[in-house]
Amino acid sequence: MIEYLHFIAPPVVGGVVGYFTNDLAIRMLFRPLKPVYIFGHKLPMTPGMIPKNKERLAAGIGDMVSGKLMSSDVLAETLLSPEMLDKVRGKVTDFVAKQRQNNTPISMALAQLIGADTVTSVVDTVKSSVDQRITEKMSDPSLSEFVTQSIMKSINEQLQSNFLYQIGGALLGCFVDVESKVRNMVSNVLSGEAVELVKNMVHSETDKFLQKPVSSLFTQGDDKVNKIADAVVELYRKVVTDKLPEILKTIDIKQVVHNRIINMDVLEMERMILDICDKELRAVVWLGAVLGSIIGCINIFI
Repeated sequence: MIEYLHFIAPPVVGGVVGYFTNDLAIRMLFRPLKPVYIFGHKLPMTPGMIPKNKERLAAGIGDMVSGKLMSSDVLAETLLSPEMLDKVRGKVTDFVAKQRQNNTPISMALAQLIGADTVTSVVDTVKSSVDQRITEKMSDPSLSEFVTQSIMKSINEQLQSNFLYQIGGALLGCFVDVESKVRNMVSNVLSGEAVELVKNMVHSETDKFLQKPVSSLFTQGDDKVNKIADAVVELYRKVVTDKLPEILKTIDIKQVVHNRIINMDVLEMERMILDICDKELRAVVWLGAVLGSIIGCINIFI
């Protein structure tokens, strides 16, 4: 029995030592989280390698992400790839096709998108703004003058086309300033009932528009839809080409990554890395066991 132990013990002991040595080495990447002191002296390898070098790791990963993985050239190449452009075009055509079947009233669709209160506020603001513009335009002397001259032109054309009208107009002109009367009448109409009439018409048309189904906005033919898709793709391409470098400078990906890693709890980092590399780290541990067993076998013959 002792002779068998002479051959069995070294590989088993070597395998166990190799297994736990590698497992301990992996755990010491994260543990302990804080320095350990004995009799006032800090033990070496405490805290773990990642907690100890967190600042350096954050700076290095930030440089790598911003310089290699998320640079403007890399992102532009990805965002402007033919596959991505096809996806953008497909999203537009799919959206139009879906909306052509959408019988939801425009007002309800907007309410679902931005909220009913916001829709009401926007509509009221637009109506108020339009009412103000209508009032300003209707009270503009140039409009009153334009309408007056149009009426007078029509009257003159009627007078010239009929001899009796010419005589009547001549007699009327002797006693009344027709153009002045027309101008006053037009001014009174435009500043009074006409303003409210136009406002009510605009409000009515606005309400009718909001009650139309969403599908009424997408009645264009396929050629028109393709042109819209082309325009959206071109706009997307221009935004990526012209604005992406500015956006990345504003965001400062390097600093974002750095701050995120610095603020990340070490235990969270440990869980994340172990979840990603669990199989690989387990393989390293078992490789230690295998190497320890091999070394144990070699020791038998030394």
